[in-house]
Formats: sequence, structure tokens, C-alpha cells
Amino acid sequence: MVGAIECFCKLEEKRIGLVQYLTNKDYLKTYSIADATGTKSVKKDLCNDFYWRKKYAEVLSKGVGYAIIILNTVIRIVVIRSINWVGCDDSST
Repeated sequence: MVGAIECFCKLEEKRIGLVQYLTNKDYLKTYSIADATGTKSVKKDLCNDFYWRKKYAEVLSKGVGYAIIILNTVIRIVVIRSINWVGCDDSST
């Protein structure tokens, strides 16, 4: 379903522009959505929700990556300081 919504939203973006679409809160269209029970008409802003969820996923994935980098750096510093505290040589020969 995401692929179909993404294609639809890209067409809407080309038609009226992304900035105008996301900033115009009055832009609600009536869509006919088919589900298992049949077709019903709903008035919903499909693309705004899609774009914000996409941006949330990007921010979350980058945040997890940075958190892993920070955690690895902290662990490395703790291990090096522990080795120095014990008195072992921390350079390879």
C-alpha cells in the first residue's frame, strides 16, 4: 500500500507543488478507498500524513546511527582508560 500512496503523492506534488500542498491545511479531497468490505468515500489528507511519516522514519534512522556511534566511542574510551588504570600497555607491538 505504501508504494501506491508514494506514487500518488509524487503525482500530487508535481501537480501543485510540495510546499503548497503541505502548508495548505484546507486541501482535503474526497477519495474512494476500497477495502475488504467494499468502497467508501472519505475526506482525508493522504499525502501530508505520508510525508510526515517518511520524514519521521528518516530522522529516527539517522538518530539510531548516531547513537550507535556515540555508544561505541564511549565504550572505547572506557576500555582504554580501564587498561591504562590497570597498567597494561595499550599499544600493539
